[in-house]
Amino acid sequence: MLGGFARPAHGRVDARRFPSEYPDAHGPEVRAQRRSGAALLLESMAHADVAQLVERNLAKVEVAGSIPVVRSDMGHDVEFPSNGGRAAGFLAVPAATPAPGVLVLQEWWGLVPQIKRVCDRLADVGFVALAPDLYHGDIAEHTEMDKAAELMNAMPMDRAARDMGAAIDYLLDHDAVAGGSVGVVGFCMGGMLTLVIAALQGDRIGAAVPYYGAPLGDDPPDWSGLTAPVLGHFGADDDFFPPDACMALGRQLEEMDKDVTFILYPRMGHAFSNEDDPLGNFDEPNAQEAWARTVDFLHEHLD
Repeated sequence: MLGGFARPAHGRVDARRFPSEYPDAHGPEVRAQRRSGAALLLESMAHADVAQLVERNLAKVEVAGSIPVVRSDMGHDVEFPSNGGRAAGFLAVPAATPAPGVLVLQEWWGLVPQIKRVCDRLADVGFVALAPDLYHGDIAEHTEMDKAAELMNAMPMDRAARDMGAAIDYLLDHDAVAGGSVGVVGFCMGGMLTLVIAALQGDRIGAAVPYYGAPLGDDPPDWSGLTAPVLGHFGADDDFFPPDACMALGRQLEEMDKDVTFILYPRMGHAFSNEDDPLGNFDEPNAQEAWARTVDFLHEHLD
């Protein structure tokens, strides 16, 4: 639930109740940021001038060409049925099974090596992790923020919902997976989709962990379907998903008797937990703290 205000290690704000130090949380700025648009993804990022963010963030960080190829320790590529066709993804299985399943949802770059490493890290701490390829084979490199925005905009939401639902089916049917529900962890675009799929899939989702992403448009999901407990990680200096609006959503969900904990990390920008540092915002202490909270939360609700 949202409650309390503290400044624990690394200067992080635990904003399980949005603090009074943010007086504009209910103000017109937040309402203006929740404007309508043609697609839920673009509505959620409607405040962001993508062209300006491209220029600003490429000036902040030097990127050495293409995304490095990282070989996985545990995972491998898989295919699974989806709406009469086939979908693809990356699956990592721990040494000891059966184990709880976790769906991992990509940032707007696509199913890149960093997301595959998230799957491997989850497998290393005892989860069967599957990241579906929501772009069906395409990716954007970290020097191609404009392409990433185009890929996100072009992704059919109905197809993405089917692929995510099929990935959940695949996990629940897998011999290595224990339990009748799975967790979901997503980042940026995938953070927004984490809350969307949790609302769509009901009690098939046992825990949801969105990182710096939330559905903030005027056409929100039907929150009546959200039964999973939620732990959200948000940066106070996020240029893409405004923190005031994200925390206001947390209060809204709490008022609907949802089990929601949103944590606000001061001075953290967008993608502060991405170790590839595509935006120059990676912060190792806060990333480690968020990861530890995530792992504990998933074990608490899925084991």
